[in-house]
Amino acid sequence: MSSEQKQSWCIVVAFAFALVVFLVLIPLIGTKIAFGALGLVGLGGLAPVIFGVKRKAGEVAVDERDKMIAQKATMGGAMLGLNTALLVCMILWSVYRAQGKDTISINMLPLIVFAEMMMFWLARAITILILYGREPKDVQN
Repeated sequence: MSSEQKQSWCIVVAFAFALVVFLVLIPLIGTKIAFGALGLVGLGGLAPVIFGVKRKAGEVAVDERDKMIAQKATMGGAMLGLNTALLVCMILWSVYRAQGKDTISINMLPLIVFAEMMMFWLARAITILILYGREPKDVQN
């Protein structure tokens, strides 16, 4: 398993854990405080430190296929992150418009940025896992 796969699994598990904690805390303490639980997604950011590349002398860390997979995953994550930012902006605009407000609160800007970053890294991680999972099992390295 490559370090990219290990990092991706760490990000996916951290997101799933944070989402479960968030959903459990909503009925207990309310939505505003429960959003703090989504900060646990940041634990996925520790993946490079935990699964950093440690290679032996003469061993190739990444090959062309790994670079291609990382490039495709990054592009897919960027596109989904951009679409998420646009969707969050439109939802906020609709909610504020329905409330009769002319402006959107400045406190919503971190929500937009956080949603975009979270979707970028999650989509990138899932894409990496899917693309690595598509390789034939009988290939010998």
